[in-house]
Amino acid sequence: MTDRITKKIIAECTRIELEAAQLYDSFVSLTEDRKIRKFWGGMADEEREHISFWESLAELAKNRKLPDILDNPEETLEELEDINKKVEIFKKRYMLEPNLENAELLAFRIEFYLLHPVFASFFYYMKPILPGVDPASSYERHLARFVDSIATLGAPNSEIELLGETLQRMWKRNLELARQNSTDFLTGIYNRRGFFAAVKPLSHLSQRNSHNVGIMIADVDDFKKVNDSQGHEAGDTVLKNIAEIMRSSVRSSDLVARFGGEEFIIFLSTVDRSSVWELAENVRKNIESGTSGSIPVTVSIGVADGRLPRDVDQGFDKLIQRADKELYRAKAEGKNRVAYDRDSSGQR
Repeated sequence: MTDRITKKIIAECTRIELEAAQLYDSFVSLTEDRKIRKFWGGMADEEREHISFWESLAELAKNRKLPDILDNPEETLEELEDINKKVEIFKKRYMLEPNLENAELLAFRIEFYLLHPVFASFFYYMKPILPGVDPASSYERHLARFVDSIATLGAPNSEIELLGETLQRMWKRNLELARQNSTDFLTGIYNRRGFFAAVKPLSHLSQRNSHNVGIMIADVDDFKKVNDSQGHEAGDTVLKNIAEIMRSSVRSSDLVARFGGEEFIIFLSTVDRSSVWELAENVRKNIESGTSGSIPVTVSIGVADGRLPRDVDQGFDKLIQRADKELYRAKAEGKNRVAYDRDSSGQR
């Protein structure tokens, strides 16, 4: 049910972007002014770039590689369908009197509709899926260019300037809400929901490329003693320090998340089996040395790795279970250490 609705949502989003590209192309013929023609042509090109983002998402959705990031997908779909109906209505009205002034008003409506929260949510999650591409930043530049150009190319208009500022504020707010929904408020790294949303498409990509992947689950040793002896504020400082150290100890392509309480998880999308233990040991040492000057703590880390099977989701769950089992072993063997089952064949 969710997969089917997600595909429809992506189709409706693509439809809005496609309509925008076609309309902006048509606006070029409304004037002989080279600057204005160049502006609308550039806007159309940027909309086509956004369409390519949605086509990439559609391919992932087709293969069930997208996470469930929407709380009310049915409601979102209804809203998007309603938006596309409105676009058709306003397009017909514009066609009765096509001129630059009406074109600007129609464009403002379309850009407003493109600020629906679903766009910010998907654009935020698309960054780790599309290497070298940041859809959210791309759209932010697109919106800024639209607002600035409309204000400078047309006659001075305080109402147009206010509309432009409102659009930009709405986009930043929606993007921030999307970030907050997937981010741990205290540490600034992924929360549990954000981690699983981001890791799903990456794990499928790793499986398709036959990459060996790794999971590290780390738990702060004797964290309760820190809270009991120094207070919860000190405990919060410890968690923030650990998150920052972990983030700086792995590659930007690896995912770091707060898994719950004083537990953290790291996903290595590709890693040589010979170096898994060394990477985890480096994280452990960095935390031990990096916190020694403030509130000294250590962590125990459980590690598992392997190639994911055809059933990626099930294989990933088993990988986490193996890493969790190794974490318990690290605790049982004295804490402040890495436990890794070198003899395990994992998901191979």
